[in-house]
Amino acid sequence: MAASTGGDPGPGACVTVVLPSDLSCWPVVKEMLSELQGRLINENVSDQETAWYMHVIYNTIQMEESSPVHSKASVLPVVPKESGRHKQTEAHRLRSQLHNTARRKPGPNCIWYGMLQFLKGLTTDEADTFLYNLLPRVIEMALGIEDCQPHDGLKLSQQQCGEA
Repeated sequence: MAASTGGDPGPGACVTVVLPSDLSCWPVVKEMLSELQGRLINENVSDQETAWYMHVIYNTIQMEESSPVHSKASVLPVVPKESGRHKQTEAHRLRSQLHNTARRKPGPNCIWYGMLQFLKGLTTDEADTFLYNLLPRVIEMALGIEDCQPHDGLKLSQQQCGEA
């Protein structure tokens, strides 16, 4: 994830890592991850659809991280509380995007393309174990990030800040 200081940090200053749960798009991302997790657990999503879910989620986060407003954020960005209506509209937009792309074969521009290539090299049992057992657990850990992050933010180490 990105690191933000709200300006040029002075000597010895350390930056705080911006986690996905710090972003204003987190409620929608969380909803999409939960939806994907449920479909994976119920084994009613293909590897191709999973690829598009991951691509849409990734792009949603990247769009916010690259926005000029976000790059000038304070050490811990203030996340505006989105209205339920805005969240529903955004989730609907993402689902529409998924629906429009899910039938297309993911190409090299899809963030999950390399994973699809890896899965093709596995046996059916190995690929199913990854998709329907391991990936839902990884998503569960990602969804729990809010419960694990320190209250004062996650600081880069002294070595990363140049204070070795």
